[in-house]
Parts: sequence; structure tokens; C-alpha cells
Amino acid sequence: MRRTVKLLGVVLAFALLGAACGDDDDDAATDDTASDAAADIPDGPAIKVGAQDFGESAILGEIYAGALANAGYDAEVQEVGGFRPLLFDAFEAGDVNMAPDYVASELEFLNDAKGEATSDVDETLTKLTPDLESK
Repeated sequence: MRRTVKLLGVVLAFALLGAACGDDDDDAATDDTASDAAADIPDGPAIKVGAQDFGESAILGEIYAGALANAGYDAEVQEVGGFRPLLFDAFEAGDVNMAPDYVASELEFLNDAKGEATSDVDETLTKLTPDLESK
């Protein structure tokens, strides 16, 4: 019985993997959409996505950079080699100009100046970005 369950799990995993790697067979529509999007991209420097020193951050950084590159932007991942203190230093030095992160974790890192995170994402984001609310 256990072998059957394990085998079924492996087969399902491969089926999901195969489905995820499928193609939408609509290349013409994709090419038209991509060229339209490329025409709307403003000029500017390359986007440097910061990735902290843990797997999830590196994966999210690659996803963000890939999505930006797919949309026509010049984007790359910049590993900052550490956690939030080094990431914030990289922002100040201009080595990165965006990074995926958790709102509550950012607020807790800046806790002494901004307040404590809550389970309400909007409230936590407002504490993190009070200047944006007035604009």
C-alpha cells in the first residue's frame, strides 16, 4: 500500500511538472503583446534587483528580474551577500534599486523609527510608507 501511495505521488508530481512546462501555442499573440509593451518602456538605467543571502530571496530576485526582462526592461539580479543591513547599504550606494521582501519584516527591521508590524498588511504598509499616503 505504501509503495502505491509513493508511486502515485511521484506520478502526480511529474504530471504537474509536465503541465507547468506546457506551451500556450499562441506565439503570434505573444509576440504582438511583447512588441507593444517594449514600445511603452521608458528609457533609464538597468534595474538591479537585490537578493539577500537566503534561498527564497535569491529565487524571488530571479523571478522579478526575469519578469522585468520579459517585459523589455534591462534587469539583473545583484546579490548583496547578506541580510537587510547589507541590502539597505546596497540601496544607499546605488548598487540595487529594488528588492522583493516582506512588508512586516521590513517594518520590524526599521522598528525603532516606524512602529511595530501588525497582522493587517495595509496598516503595516502604511506604517512603512507614511509619506506615500499624503501624495
